[in-house]
Amino acid sequence: MLSIQHLAKDSGRIDTILFDLDDTLIKVNELFRIPLAIYTSLRFRNYFSPLMFPRIFLEAVEEIKRNKGEDTNFSVFTEYLALHSSLGESGKQELIEVIQASQREDLPKIARYFSPYPGASRSLELAKEKKIRLVLATNPVFPLEVVEFRMRCGGIDPHLFEFISHSQNMSRCKPDPEYYAEVIKKASVDPSHALMIGNDPRNDLPARELGIRTLILNSRLSRLRIWRLKPRGSFYFGTHEGLQALIEGIPVQEG
Repeated sequence: MLSIQHLAKDSGRIDTILFDLDDTLIKVNELFRIPLAIYTSLRFRNYFSPLMFPRIFLEAVEEIKRNKGEDTNFSVFTEYLALHSSLGESGKQELIEVIQASQREDLPKIARYFSPYPGASRSLELAKEKKIRLVLATNPVFPLEVVEFRMRCGGIDPHLFEFISHSQNMSRCKPDPEYYAEVIKKASVDPSHALMIGNDPRNDLPARELGIRTLILNSRLSRLRIWRLKPRGSFYFGTHEGLQALIEGIPVQEG
């Protein structure tokens, strides 16, 4: 584990920064899962037992994380829901329409559980001033509309990013290194000129396997996770303030 200062001497080679979302760019109160489970159970009550739906929903998310095929994560998720619903496989499109209605009507009810992460907006602002490419490398278990909603709740403009990973454009999840390979390909990222910023060593450090330097943000939770995981190999550890100092030392990118 190296301090962010060790990265400064090589910062001129950075032209792309990949950011995780939760507790990296926005603060997330995990209690959002309770009202969300209630709202979605009611929303899907014509297709699932309200008592069973939360378990089936979580199983569908786990199915996404096991995805090794060509189908998008969203397709895998909705197919699993359809197969376990009263509609059967043929009901997939109808369930997608219910999901879309839930996104429009239920998401605003949980907005207060997402808030700005201190220093995140300034880090993004500095990166754009230096013409550094920005990629949102969040775990793609949610559709784009949900990801962008959460971003806006945290004061982050989705339009700052050239590429956003989400369940409708990805077929792998963290911590699978293939997730990062997919992001690299779809966002046209040169790993040797990229930096990954996250808060979870288990999910974010696999970026190193693709040659992407990785910085874990310093927090009580990330320190605990590092202590538990005891990751091998070198990675960087610091704060948004340290990242901002690093970015300020990067020359303005051409083009």
